[in-house]
Amino acid sequence: MNKKKTLKRKHINEQEFRNLLKAAGRSSIRDYILLFICGNFGLRVGELVRLRVSDIIETDKGKCLMVPTLKRNVKRGVVKGRIKRGELPESYEEIPFPSSEVYDLVKKYIIKFKLKNWLFPYKDSHLPEYTASRIFKKYAKQIGLNPEYGIHCLRHFKGYQIYKTKVDLKAVQTILRHKSIKTSEVYAEADFETKKKILEGIEVIF
Repeated sequence: MNKKKTLKRKHINEQEFRNLLKAAGRSSIRDYILLFICGNFGLRVGELVRLRVSDIIETDKGKCLMVPTLKRNVKRGVVKGRIKRGELPESYEEIPFPSSEVYDLVKKYIIKFKLKNWLFPYKDSHLPEYTASRIFKKYAKQIGLNPEYGIHCLRHFKGYQIYKTKVDLKAVQTILRHKSIKTSEVYAEADFETKKKILEGIEVIF
């Protein structure tokens, strides 16, 4: 009897992400860009599929991605709820592009497919969340990832990448837009290299 593989970590590593992008790149530019943005910006799948062409902007501060909020605010006693497919969000949060190269890559995709509204269009609206999840699963299977991984592992990947680089939970909270620092604390489960980096930066007393 074969035992089901269990996940020892909630995120894929950098090489697995590269392999995922390579697999997508061989098949579909759209799928590549979708997974590229999700993993490099740490977006929730709901934020990812609701991106519009107009959310890719250049301001005096620099090039940035305007990420739509997924929940309505509480107003007049109305309990907040998740926005529906195709519904306009009430607000956005800015995430800077890490480089001009990344910005240019996304702009080339927009120009190539002559996109005017949704970044990932589907019929008369945006790509459904379940379709984005299936896209991830398709390429994850091709490269042999554990089938328990879902597209949200790309957001976890970004969180661990930030923490591993900065060793700073506040940085994780800022980029992933966690309302509470407690949500970011999961990324403090550092691997050996991160622990080594922390200790090397502290003076040893003899």
